[in-house]
Amino acid sequence: MFNEELKNQYLQEHSDSEHTTIRVKRVFENLAEYEARWNADICTKSEQELRGVIEKVIGVRTSNRATVLSALRSYARWCISNDVPGACDGLLKIQDFGLENLQSSMVASPQHLQDILNRVFPPESERQLENIYRCFFWMAFMGIYEEDSVKITYEDIRPWSKTIEFDGVQYKIYDQAVPVFEHLSSATVLTCDFVRFKKVKDRAPGKLLLRGVKTGSELDLSAFRHSACREFRFAAERDPSIVRLNYRNVWLSGLFWRAHEAESNNEKYDFYDIIKGQYKCKKLPTVRRLQQINRDFEEDYQRWKAAFNK
Repeated sequence: MFNEELKNQYLQEHSDSEHTTIRVKRVFENLAEYEARWNADICTKSEQELRGVIEKVIGVRTSNRATVLSALRSYARWCISNDVPGACDGLLKIQDFGLENLQSSMVASPQHLQDILNRVFPPESERQLENIYRCFFWMAFMGIYEEDSVKITYEDIRPWSKTIEFDGVQYKIYDQAVPVFEHLSSATVLTCDFVRFKKVKDRAPGKLLLRGVKTGSELDLSAFRHSACREFRFAAERDPSIVRLNYRNVWLSGLFWRAHEAESNNEKYDFYDIIKGQYKCKKLPTVRRLQQINRDFEEDYQRWKAAFNK
């Protein structure tokens, strides 16, 4: 963290729970690169200077935004009351975000996701290694939880119904994704692109759909996630206009797309089943808490619609 001693002092005095402390500390850490660039603490910057930066690091969820914004305003007030040199009310003036953050981190439809993947990865040839990353993000859009994505096998794919069946749940494979799932399901070798040449390598043995060319009976989710997001980072360095995606935001985009489809057909889409699915093998929250989470999803959905003119 930039100005670490000052921020740790604030966290010790003002965080009401360990969970909140972790969330706010993570935001401070994400802001550090911008503070280092300014060589100044965020408490000293104006609203205009802060708005674009905070939009990039705070996330897209309604509940997260409210919690972190409240903590950042509290930090600003604390800095002012403690006469921190240069502290001002810039953070206090930030009330809410526009829709730019959603537009730069989420997708509007299956075709929108396909267009972005086509800009980031090589074409969908039968043996292309990057097909594993394409399928990873398609699984997110389909609604598969991230921890389950690395457990899916080619035997879970039902090509006749264009679905993946896993743990008793069927997930629709969208038309745009059918070819890449077919390629990856049958590939025994993969083409790896290097700077000056291409090399075909044997695929790792096993049934896991997302297995690449390295051996191993299991996939490390953290390492796989890092590799997939790294491809987006490299692409954004070549073309800053490319939307940088992560699994969670694509998962939310798919959730809202299905809600939009239901709404377009005059059907009701209930977020309750989705919420309960996130608490597999865990104790469900209280009814009151579930209702609040449902309202958060509904508000996020309305903001997503506004961002993409739905």
